[in-house]
Amino acid sequence: MMKIAAANVAHSLADLLLLWALLASGQINMRKVDGWQTLATKPIDQPIDLAT
Repeated sequence: MMKIAAANVAHSLADLLLLWALLASGQINMRKVDGWQTLATKPIDQPIDLAT
């Protein structure tokens, strides 16, 4: 069981290092998602835009 957990941690660490390296090198850019202000509200509380 410990070998599986250690492998998962190592895999997760490799993913984070790759993400950080790509961000640091400028190969990927982070930006805010449109509508990020309303992400904290429940979907049911948000008005639904029924475009016609």
